[in-house]
Amino acid sequence: MPSASYSGLEARVRISTDGGSNYTIWTEKRAVTLNITAVTADVTNSGTSVDGSGIPWTENKALRRDWSATVDANLVDDAMNDTLNTYAVNLSPLFFEFAPEVGSGIPKFTGYGIVSVQDSSPNSDITVRSISIVAAGPLTKADQS
Repeated sequence: MPSASYSGLEARVRISTDGGSNYTIWTEKRAVTLNITAVTADVTNSGTSVDGSGIPWTENKALRRDWSATVDANLVDDAMNDTLNTYAVNLSPLFFEFAPEVGSGIPKFTGYGIVSVQDSSPNSDITVRSISIVAAGPLTKADQS
């Protein structure tokens, strides 16, 4: 059963089921991590090294970008949790907005992601939900207005 707790982090995570027109703010966050990575291929030439040591340096070529996120939160919003469960079960992408803090001119990142959910109950009155999000499209950076 959901229980009220502390107000959470300054970082903002919002979820939209309509592609970004209407958002629900994710409350009671305990931790938010947004990962933006480069997927690379090793293109090292096995010939001579540039520095003369005979051991070549690894050279990588960027192939594509990827993003993922994790959010840990206290389970307090039944509507939000029902939405997350529905999208996780149906493997449907949700539209996410991540912002390190809220304010005009501060960057935000938006994109579609597929969710996986995990619940745990460390206390009898608080359930903690861990959400893993993997990219279902590009992550876009823009400034908040």
